[in-house]
Amino acid sequence: MYQIIDNDGQVSEPLDVNSLQALALENKLKPQQLLLDSVTGQSLPAGDMLIGQIHFPMTSISSSVDAPVQALPQPDSSLLGLRFLGLFIDSLCALPLIVLSLIPFVGIIFAPLTTLYFISRDSFFGGQSFGKKAMGLRVVRLDGKPVDWGTSVQRNISYFSHLFAAIPWAGSILGPGVVGIVNIVEIVLVLSTQLRIGDNIAKTVVVRA
Repeated sequence: MYQIIDNDGQVSEPLDVNSLQALALENKLKPQQLLLDSVTGQSLPAGDMLIGQIHFPMTSISSSVDAPVQALPQPDSSLLGLRFLGLFIDSLCALPLIVLSLIPFVGIIFAPLTTLYFISRDSFFGGQSFGKKAMGLRVVRLDGKPVDWGTSVQRNISYFSHLFAAIPWAGSILGPGVVGIVNIVEIVLVLSTQLRIGDNIAKTVVVRA
């Protein structure tokens, strides 16, 4: 007689081999699940405890085999040149918005539009901005999920600093000043770790497309 030990350490009532076989066929008992021998007190995975006594379906057996671990994408310092060129292209695309955002009162409209462009850019082509697409680069999430607009916003959170340009009169000075400070921090981080502020927040990394 055997008892099934669940993930919480709770032990089932004693079951005979036939009952365990029925559970295995219903995929309710898997080879890696712990069993307790009611007689000897020994506990082992069901696949080892019942070897030769019951038959586990192939799907159950295959699920107990550890799947190969896929290596997480890593920051690549060799891509830094391409990344800066990509940023240059993205900035050229936004240049009219940037210039208009620095004009007093006009910036009230165009500073938010500039910010919207930059925070959305990595969602344009599923992880590629215009610049990244031109340079053959892509942003990927470490959890393997697709890069959506929310991911792009998180990754480009530093570009909210462009909103300072919307402040009448003072924005034309304050906006570039704050953006400049943020950019310096970003450059230092990218050169030292290949990760931007937003990469650490969104759990993303830039790879070759």
